[in-house]
Amino acid sequence: MDKTWENDICSPLQLKKIRNLAKKLDGYELSDKAERLTKGMAHTVIEDLLSGNLQRLIKTGVLKVKGITPTESVLENIAPTPARKLRYKVTEGGHLWNYTDFRLEAGGTLVDFATDDRLILFQVIEVEHEIDDELIKKFGLKAEIIKQK
Repeated sequence: MDKTWENDICSPLQLKKIRNLAKKLDGYELSDKAERLTKGMAHTVIEDLLSGNLQRLIKTGVLKVKGITPTESVLENIAPTPARKLRYKVTEGGHLWNYTDFRLEAGGTLVDFATDDRLILFQVIEVEHEIDDELIKKFGLKAEIIKQK
């Protein structure tokens, strides 16, 4: 497939989309660099604006903190620190849907599990933050943090 379109100057429609998305960001504004994007770059910028990947937009100079020139921006030189994720071993959940609904509501990712025939013995889920005790009680589960090395 020919991808020469990626190197063409971005369309007025792409630029309008970028401007509209940037207006919704409180405390940030587009830099002059946004006016000189290619279609491929504009596509990536739109994806980043929609997904909230502001760090990359600031680092590339497309977005800047209001009132600060890109060279003054401290954020350009800061590498994002990876968030330390917590792992929970979840038991006594009964049905698969109970485990699944709990994991989704907690914002977790399934890392491991064990079954005995059709019975779920446990699930290990990974989350960005501590799970509220009320949520655990809501689903009638037992959930304990697993110490990581």
